[in-house]
Amino acid sequence: MNITLLEPQCVRQMHVPFNAALARTVLAAMPDAGVVFSGEETHVARVRQELGDFSGQIRWETKFGGITRGGENLNALPRLLSAGFRIGRYCRDENIDVLVLCSSSPALLAAIFATRPRSTAVLVLLHACIAELRFNPVTQCVRNPLSIHTVARIPVPSGMRAVVLGQPILENMQAMGLASSRWASIDLPCLSARDEANELPPLPVRFGYLAGFERSASDTKEMLERVRLATGCGINWIGRDNTSSEALKLEEYQRRLREVHYAIWTGDAPTYKLRASATFLDAIAMGKPLIYIKNNFIDYYNSHRGQFGLPVTSDAEMEELMVRLARTPLDEKYKSLSRTALAVSHTFSPETIAPRLRSIIEATLDETKNR
Repeated sequence: MNITLLEPQCVRQMHVPFNAALARTVLAAMPDAGVVFSGEETHVARVRQELGDFSGQIRWETKFGGITRGGENLNALPRLLSAGFRIGRYCRDENIDVLVLCSSSPALLAAIFATRPRSTAVLVLLHACIAELRFNPVTQCVRNPLSIHTVARIPVPSGMRAVVLGQPILENMQAMGLASSRWASIDLPCLSARDEANELPPLPVRFGYLAGFERSASDTKEMLERVRLATGCGINWIGRDNTSSEALKLEEYQRRLREVHYAIWTGDAPTYKLRASATFLDAIAMGKPLIYIKNNFIDYYNSHRGQFGLPVTSDAEMEELMVRLARTPLDEKYKSLSRTALAVSHTFSPETIAPRLRSIIEATLDETKNR
């Protein structure tokens, strides 16, 4: 069996950790298959580096990278249809049994619906574009007739699956009357570094701030400073430095995260009803209990996999909880949250997610063979 993972959008560093984890998941799901990863040249090189020893199990190509650049509205459809036909020819010429698009825009998804290769099973993974469903559909469709509001209502053809990153996202789409057939979900695969030793950092209590999408950092910064002044606790900024918009280097990111006792997550709750979060996975992989603004995505795992987090409903409630925790000894409840966080992180490993992905691939292949 031949499987090709194609990254049509991301260039350079974008989605490198995710695509490396996805490639590992495919290797674990279909261990006897020949696997190819293709995309923009620099992106391919970085995914290959991220995979380390596993990179030798994959053939690497630099085709079709960045094909969504140049616009995503209705005017882009002819260009994307052309790209779809070229992908179809590639699948036929190379005898590809399964094509996995690592990401897609709504417009590209519509083009793939129309041009899909008939003899190839196609899985399309959808990321942040799903969160646009929270906006007014009329406004979105007037602005762009090929918005996710339009494309998510097109029936997914036989031999294809549209895949979202988390069961809560799929359930929320279904509650909106969408994703009724040939939509599927897998958990967000993650290669986060795990602190299996889970050693307790030295006191005083230290909090680590994980930046969330669509929230201003300025209010959070003021809140954290008030907590620090009131309690003498430590504060680490993790993800993006508070002095610039540049992302931290991986080693520094992991060092700052390892030093803290609790991770702080303040993402926008409506966004994370329809969007996955990788930052909270980094925290629990280090055994860090998560103090977070209540949202559907993290709530789902906190209730279904075991409690690793302490949800709050507002910044004021978060500040009050942090002050209390900074003045409270790290007791057995803390240790239980920490142990559970580490245990839950294993459920996002490629090896754990692989059986679910395999079942999706096999069901899609069956439809392809029966066409």
